[in-house]
Amino acid sequence: MNSLQIFRVFLMISLVASLISGCKKDEKEELEEAVESIQSAEDNAMVETEFSALFDFAGDVAEMGGAAKSSPSMTEVEYTVLPSGALVVFTDSLWNDGDGLEFYIDFGELGNTPPRGLLCKDGRYRAGRVDATLSDHFYNTGSVLTITVPLANNYYVGDGTNMAHVSGTKTVTRTDDSTFHVVVTGAQATGQSGTILWSADRYTSRTYDAGPGIWGDEFTFWGTAEGTNINGVGFTATVIESDPLIKKLQLGCATTFVAGVVTIQNNNGGTLILDYDPYNDQACDKVAQVTVNGVSRIFMVR
Repeated sequence: MNSLQIFRVFLMISLVASLISGCKKDEKEELEEAVESIQSAEDNAMVETEFSALFDFAGDVAEMGGAAKSSPSMTEVEYTVLPSGALVVFTDSLWNDGDGLEFYIDFGELGNTPPRGLLCKDGRYRAGRVDATLSDHFYNTGSVLTITVPLANNYYVGDGTNMAHVSGTKTVTRTDDSTFHVVVTGAQATGQSGTILWSADRYTSRTYDAGPGIWGDEFTFWGTAEGTNINGVGFTATVIESDPLIKKLQLGCATTFVAGVVTIQNNNGGTLILDYDPYNDQACDKVAQVTVNGVSRIFMVR
């Protein structure tokens, strides 16, 4: 049983106890909404984390292979985020043909036995292919990086044993030297427990640049998202600019956010506040706090 499941059990016990003692008719509904809110938070975090990682991978290629070179070559470039076993292929490496660069990242086929994918720097395993296009040099304002993962690409992500089939499109438009407008459409993740649907309209800002490539950099994220969790319940997720999600592309940190607050609102009325930095230290410890109906718990993000 993982930490989130344990938290859900404790939360259910706490709320059931209050049901018995208070004998209030509407507390059963509050319990159901609270548990459903946690499901929405877990599902939102899973898809958001993976589509953030897609930008890390494709952005790394765009910076290292497509920022300055007119004819990038795989043999000339050492990528900072991608694992050594990932294959990068430029299917269009010319700027002067009017349609930008085109490339794909291949993590290999999904295996039949664990580990069923390629181990990446963020600690997650991946298999399948990611397609991308870059409209202009990555550092130019107005450049558009489009990341496409159709179902046919058989892109999977997970812990090496449990792998989710992920698909969708992410468009990243540079608005200035450090900020990007990010739009995700048609995102879908199907695992053993069901299917998550997701879309987002977000902004991302690079707050620290460690040098060539993206590994070592730090980013903030804010904006809105909406989706449907594995139980078929719709939700919205909001992150405000004054308290954004913070991601550090470092070993031990890249698997999740080190700070930031997400408000999850279920269509059935349940609300959850997820705080990735309850101790205000931005540590790479995967510790988070969730608050539902006034009840708060500390747990470890998986």
